[in-house]
Amino acid sequence: MKIVFRVDSGTAMGGGHLSRCLTLANELKAIANADCLFVMRNHSGHDQKQVLDAGFEVILLPLDFEPDYFCHDYTQWIGSSWRKDAEDTLRAIQAWQSTNIDLLVVDHYGLGIDWENHVKAVASKLFVIDDLANRDHCGDFLLDQTCGRQPEEYHKLTPNSMRLFTGEKYCLLRDEFFQFREIALRRRAECTRPQRMVINFGSTDPHNHTVQLLLLLKKIALKFDLILSVIVGRQCPHLAAIKQQCQHMAVPCELLINCQHVAQVLAISDLAIGAAGASTWERCMLGLPTLLIQTASNQSEVINRVTQRGAAVSMPDNLTAEQLEKALQLLVDNYSEYSQAAAALVDGSGLAEVVAEVC
Repeated sequence: MKIVFRVDSGTAMGGGHLSRCLTLANELKAIANADCLFVMRNHSGHDQKQVLDAGFEVILLPLDFEPDYFCHDYTQWIGSSWRKDAEDTLRAIQAWQSTNIDLLVVDHYGLGIDWENHVKAVASKLFVIDDLANRDHCGDFLLDQTCGRQPEEYHKLTPNSMRLFTGEKYCLLRDEFFQFREIALRRRAECTRPQRMVINFGSTDPHNHTVQLLLLLKKIALKFDLILSVIVGRQCPHLAAIKQQCQHMAVPCELLINCQHVAQVLAISDLAIGAAGASTWERCMLGLPTLLIQTASNQSEVINRVTQRGAAVSMPDNLTAEQLEKALQLLVDNYSEYSQAAAALVDGSGLAEVVAEVC
């Protein structure tokens, strides 16, 4: 199979979209011996190295203007107009493959049905990945892994012929999380003193939530006798400040930069604090009780749905040390309940179904 992914990553937008596309690409490569190309724009902090290290090809498109990443109009994130982006994508595909490709995957909040209609003829099938359910789409497949998302939420946004994969069942998780699930759940069941905590606000943490959280934890970590692990990507703009703060904590605190064994770190941890992005499903897969902090406006729906299932505790991003202490005490006092609810929410069973239908 010849497969092209149109996806972006960067310091401001993070790496979640790229991460889940790489998960799908790796699975398609393993099952269908797929050759994959990633078409990405040259956003600041893009991580094409991650794609190349995975054994896939990359074509970088130049920015036509400086994106406004903090605008709620996601078309401003593209760095080009949708039409120019579609034409650039088609040229990239044609430069890579002279004949039509088998599958085109698009994962981008700024691209919708106009872009999809413009490019769909180049591929036998079009696959859309979305979280927002806020715009029209066309194509053959749509995947939205938002917790509790129902197909009915897309019925007015997609053609009847489009196959919809909706809800946490279809979250795109790397193999390592399947490998560590049983070990992690057994460890949770035996845990009598939650102590090891992992902190992760995405690969780039553009708003420096990590340092803010560490400053709060500095006041209460000794009470819980915590052992901290901080995960951050190499593209994080606040790396120096995070390093400095980790060195001045009153409890053990290791910093893991561009960690290649995230599942193992989560498996041996007892608690987590982090953003409600793609890592939410990774933590649930391993039954890890989590304090979720909203770091972007589009995370509110995920937080509400996950907390309603009893799989996490949510807090605002401007929380105080007192609020943090109470939330952590709640997780510790009800550890088994939160762990079991998280594990029940996500088991990763839908990925094989997605790949089988696509192939």
